[in-house]
Amino acid sequence: MINLGARPIDKDSLVGQVRLSIGDTNFTELEPVETSVVNYANFSDDELEVLLAGADENVLRATARAYAKLAAIAAATGATIKTNDLGHSTERRAGELRALADWWRGEADAADELASDDFLEIVRFPGTDFTDPARPTFP
Repeated sequence: MINLGARPIDKDSLVGQVRLSIGDTNFTELEPVETSVVNYANFSDDELEVLLAGADENVLRATARAYAKLAAIAAATGATIKTNDLGHSTERRAGELRALADWWRGEADAADELASDDFLEIVRFPGTDFTDPARPTFP
């Protein structure tokens, strides 16, 4: 599968931040070689933009969604291979990727909670017109 993305990775863009967060930095050159576009190992820039859109442009949540997608792929393709005394299993990888998705989701929740602690809302109640010199006074 071809996962086209910009090179170099722009760490200041949302797509670049998600790509760097998930560690999707390995790539192969295209044939013929293009200087600004490469084939990344896991996600195209378009896929990362879709993940960001589904996460309301939140890099932490998009990263969690990316790991969840990798976990789904790993679960669908996981296998155990045994030959004589040699064995190899990729079945645990899905669980490990899901745990990473949960961790990133927790980071996003913590960041949201921290941001909500800084929120102050002033609500005007009926009968409390603060510009009225005849406003009620309280002891």
